[in-house]
Amino acid sequence: MESLPPHGTPILVVDDDEGLLLSIKATLISAGLPEPALLSDSRRALDLLRNRRYQVVLLDLMMPYVDGMELLTRTREEFPEIDCVVVSAIDDVPTAVRAMSAGAADYLVKPLNGDKLVALVQSHIEKQRFREELSHLGHTKIFSNLKHPEAFAGIIAEDEAMALVFHQAEAVATTDYSVVINGESGTGKEMMARVIHRLSQRCAAPFFAVNMAAFSKTLFEDEFFGHAKGAYTDAGADRRGFFEAANGGTLFLDEI
Repeated sequence: MESLPPHGTPILVVDDDEGLLLSIKATLISAGLPEPALLSDSRRALDLLRNRRYQVVLLDLMMPYVDGMELLTRTREEFPEIDCVVVSAIDDVPTAVRAMSAGAADYLVKPLNGDKLVALVQSHIEKQRFREELSHLGHTKIFSNLKHPEAFAGIIAEDEAMALVFHQAEAVATTDYSVVINGESGTGKEMMARVIHRLSQRCAAPFFAVNMAAFSKTLFEDEFFGHAKGAYTDAGADRRGFFEAANGGTLFLDEI
């Protein structure tokens, strides 16, 4: 089975179960999402990816000819910009971890929950749109174009590269996505994280900066997840972990 919408689509579904392909198609269309391309022969997947533009690929783990793990690996190697979602009847943690380690963006277990499938596909399409917006910012941005220049008052910057970083910070602050900030020690990563927090809808909630280098493996669980009174010998009272304390706000993990 090979069904390709005539006007293109951002979604490709690869599964040898044709009934499931049609079910996924009906679920996505009924939710207002684009009609997906459907493919039951995994040997054709890479050719389609090379000749058509997709943003999200849902692929079965257990398929004849080319199995899902091999197809996932080859897709991620050749098309790292595509979000790959593994769909499998295998519901165990080691398999999911192996898939995520190979580059899967998500792991769904059959039988599929329609609401969860729709929400996940919508999320990945939105992330792809957001990535494209960031890439289109270019290096022509200047500081005078910032919507909230006052938010960056404590950061000294003059060149176009930093202007681009400021514009990206304003853009990601409007989302709930996790953000990775790279930079040498002392370049202001925490300051930028605080700017993003102040510009976000989470600004009224707490901001916690945590130095990860300060915690040993044995302390990590207690510091981040907390404990209940009496959980162990020295636990004389309930203690909130960082995850609970920062709930609704921002948790900045430094020195990872």
